[in-house]
Amino acid sequence: MLRSLVQEFKKLAQKDNTMGCASSKSGKPSKQTAQQQQRTRAATGIVSLRDHKLKALPDSLQQDYRARVIDAANNQLAALPPWLGGFAASLNRLVLSHNQLTFLPPELGQLTQLKTLLLDHNRVRSLSGAALSLPKLELLDVSHNQLETIPPAVEQLTALRQLRAQNNSLGVVASELGHCAALEELDVSSNSLVALPSELGALQRLQTLSASGNDIATVPPELLRGCLALQTLSLHDCPITFVELEATEGYEEFEQRRRTKFTKVIASNAMLPTGGMQESVNRN
Repeated sequence: MLRSLVQEFKKLAQKDNTMGCASSKSGKPSKQTAQQQQRTRAATGIVSLRDHKLKALPDSLQQDYRARVIDAANNQLAALPPWLGGFAASLNRLVLSHNQLTFLPPELGQLTQLKTLLLDHNRVRSLSGAALSLPKLELLDVSHNQLETIPPAVEQLTALRQLRAQNNSLGVVASELGHCAALEELDVSSNSLVALPSELGALQRLQTLSASGNDIATVPPELLRGCLALQTLSLHDCPITFVELEATEGYEEFEQRRRTKFTKVIASNAMLPTGGMQESVNRN
């Protein structure tokens, strides 16, 4: 019995070794595997480099200038190459989350077809004009970085619908953000903001404003009166209390719009959006 078990174990071990021969002895992918990856990239337009422990984007990526998506998240990238601008005609999604980037190159501004740019969990200290000159950008995630300001050039992002800038060191949000008329979601929570610009009141499509975990003691009346689509206003862990918010000029108009929308949702038997239609403020 023991001898037969040993023989069976040897057979399984040999089988495992045979199956593991897709790579060369050096541990590098075989030529066939590389060719398969290239065909997959060409067919889908998706370049996946996630979790590759990369310190730089490989130069061979320049062969994929028709790529629509590049996902290089969870690596060790400290900089982006100038040739990245060569994807100007095709790239619409660039994922660089969880890397070690500290700045953004000017060539980034050449990606005129880009709609999604994920830069969260890096070490970026400032948003260059390049990142803020993308005419089709709809989602910009710069959360969990080291930003101290959202600069005036943000007004160039006329197609921007979602801006995620939570968990930075923001002390200022430029008033020009109020020119981003398409904006629907703004998250600036867990920063060092003492105020929100009154110009945000021009954002008539804004539905969600998250500013919890800041030093905000007042809310501009223009924001409450002008943001006609606002459904969720989050100000937890800020000095302002619910009583103070309720006393702010424009609050009654905001509350009436919110209640009217809530009534319509209930009447149509539809589901509420994620987060509900509410304001979240400290009650004491």
